[in-house]
Amino acid sequence: MSEFCIYTNNARLFYKITKKFKEESIKFSAIDSFEHLNPKYRVLLTTKEDLEKYNPTIPSFITLLKVNSDQSLDEIVLLTKQKLKFINKFNDLIIAIDPGSMTSGVAVFLDDIFIYSRDFYNISHLLNYIQIVFSTFQDHQKTIKLGNGNSEITGYFLDKLYTIQIPENNIQYLLVDEYGSSHYKGNGSSSLLSKHENAAILIGRRKGVLLTSSLLK
Repeated sequence: MSEFCIYTNNARLFYKITKKFKEESIKFSAIDSFEHLNPKYRVLLTTKEDLEKYNPTIPSFITLLKVNSDQSLDEIVLLTKQKLKFINKFNDLIIAIDPGSMTSGVAVFLDDIFIYSRDFYNISHLLNYIQIVFSTFQDHQKTIKLGNGNSEITGYFLDKLYTIQIPENNIQYLLVDEYGSSHYKGNGSSSLLSKHENAAILIGRRKGVLLTSSLLK
């Protein structure tokens, strides 16, 4: 039995979320009623509408994650990963990127805690995802760490990140030495992840050189 459970009376939302979770290999249990909550569960995903309709008493051992049908599935996955790590407060949001000509790995950290990674095959999709991450975790210091394995590719990514897609001015950009990242097998890495994801995790854990706006321009 998974420690993570889902209850919602919204059948369409339930289908969308559970389908996404299966694709992401997020283990969960579906419960038929709030009354089925028990100490084996630690996190409950539900909606504001369900809580208002049934007015359940949520046990103190349950961490609550409230979602709604207007949220993107990517946002719900990120919030789920945060809850599963039991991260209530954090200061820094870090997005680490292993840039590639064909495939790029992205890893997301809350402070120094890795929560999620995935591959991208199109820079437009990657940039859109970064905006989703920023929107999901607002009001935090935002840092983008970019691997420097290929200067031409890195320069292209920096140009897209800084001058086109992301207008926010409170983002720190760090250039990180990614030597050996393709074979990283340290904290947070997994044989279930791609080499690009594992490389992004290592980049996220390393210190980098701060790039100022004058250098980026």
